[in-house]
Amino acid sequence: KLGFLWKATKKIDFGATWTYSSGSPRIYTDVFQLFDDINIEDVYPKGEYNGERNSAYHRLDVKFNFTFEKKRGTHQLGLGIYNAYFRKNISFYEYFEYDNNQKPILGTASAISIAPILPSLNYSFKF
Repeated sequence: KLGFLWKATKKIDFGATWTYSSGSPRIYTDVFQLFDDINIEDVYPKGEYNGERNSAYHRLDVKFNFTFEKKRGTHQLGLGIYNAYFRKNISFYEYFEYDNNQKPILGTASAISIAPILPSLNYSFKF
């Protein structure tokens, strides 16, 4: 993680955090949830279970804080964006096709991304 905080004025500050991690082991969520009696060798060729990795994970989070001081306390309004450059980081893989025996067909896994961008708004009051 890399972080940056800049107090532009007495009332305005800006922060940014960039997060990076190498690819995690690939997880196929629905393979084991849907079938109680599944044999791992039917789904993965010998020695390839958890052998694949996702692509690298990275994102940029930014936040602006506006501070207002009044007689009875300090008000702060924050505006932020999670994953500011809209990267679709892979969370997990899911199978979409199944054979007649309801077993997953190899090679048809699809990458699923969660929350590619997420704005936030917060308010705090100190007295």
